[in-house]
Amino acid sequence: MPIYRFECPDCGAFEERLSVNELPSTLACPICKQMAKRIYTAPFVWSMGAAIRKRVTESTQPKRMSREELTHSAHTHHGHAPKVGQRPWQVGH
Repeated sequence: MPIYRFECPDCGAFEERLSVNELPSTLACPICKQMAKRIYTAPFVWSMGAAIRKRVTESTQPKRMSREELTHSAHTHHGHAPKVGQRPWQVGH
């Protein structure tokens, strides 16, 4: 639900979560119960930098790996090859 701002003549501005269907032009102040008028403001649009947007976009795409990369990554843990006899899925720190 969107957040709307209202201005009480005595108490000042306050915010209220309301659905679009029940949005009145005035609302009772939560402190003094006096009718407050709605303040019309620009909508909040969240934006992100190009680097973050690129990371988000790339993380949703599956990573293509060659057979060599796939077999190499399956047999290593944190860049170290497992010792003989160890289970490769076990953490051995």
